[in-house]
Amino acid sequence: MRRFCIFADMIRIFFISILWTLCFSACEKEVDIEVERIPAKLVVISNFSTGSALEPDSLMRVTVSRTSPALTESDTLIIVPDALVELYSEDLFLERLEFRLPTAEEKERGIQPYYTTKNYIPEPGRQYTLEVSAPNFRPVTAEAIIPPILSDSEASISISESVTANGFRQTNYTLDLTINDFPAVPNFYHLNLYQFVNLLRISTTGDTSRTEIVIGPLPFNLQDNSQEVLPYIDNRGALIKDTNFDGGTERFTFEGSFLYNPGSEELGDFVVELRNTSEDYYLYHSSLTRQVRVQSGFDAINGAVVLHNNIDNGCGIFAGFTPVFTRLDISD
Repeated sequence: MRRFCIFADMIRIFFISILWTLCFSACEKEVDIEVERIPAKLVVISNFSTGSALEPDSLMRVTVSRTSPALTESDTLIIVPDALVELYSEDLFLERLEFRLPTAEEKERGIQPYYTTKNYIPEPGRQYTLEVSAPNFRPVTAEAIIPPILSDSEASISISESVTANGFRQTNYTLDLTINDFPAVPNFYHLNLYQFVNLLRISTTGDTSRTEIVIGPLPFNLQDNSQEVLPYIDNRGALIKDTNFDGGTERFTFEGSFLYNPGSEELGDFVVELRNTSEDYYLYHSSLTRQVRVQSGFDAINGAVVLHNNIDNGCGIFAGFTPVFTRLDISD
């Protein structure tokens, strides 16, 4: 009798298992889920100024590209060559920008195809509006201003050289920068350091010719980490804001080094560039710097960084700056 009960229980469990399986199988159904496609946006990048010795034409340049499709891993910009790019100031139409391909020299500097003004040179303290439209994209707008030069700065540099085993020379330099900050208004700065170099060429007749080029921005490191300075990408420059020295005088010391070949290169002067930037410029480039550090694994603890954006209906940055250059003679 006990064996019969055990057998009956096994049969009951078997049929219950079959019923559960049939029940769940009957509930399974393939469902097609429609994922809404995110439309592409225009990406506008323009950091413009009144010009300088390094950018003598002073024209406004604007790069117009588009956002990449989802799951795309390529970092190549998708340039939009058929955009309508117009510049205004206080509702006054100034100019329609022309599309241009970069020259061979610009390609070497990593410059992408861009739109540029033909004649108009931006002015400090003037408010600008940029309007960009293109087929199949929502029009975008952005506003920016070139801040006037409010603060004074002083710079000096000292160098020392040593010969390496392969005949190259290593130049070690210390850059001292003093900023006399204008009070009562937020000020933002971007520091760059360049080096003039003469490329030496010896002809078949023994004559030596020199071609002057500019190298940089050069990499350097801040010596006092207690100051509120953000190293720019690859330490090539520094972003500074006056939160801790508003209206005061602050001194910064940077150190760096580089190698050069004395057989084919002749060092010239250093050039210190201190940009007085708008807040949008500072916020964009500081967030870009932090994003690069996170992606490179140097600052992963802080997580992802969202790029600052001031383009309505699009992405990117439209921001102005005023550069001040100090050329430092190292012949002494």
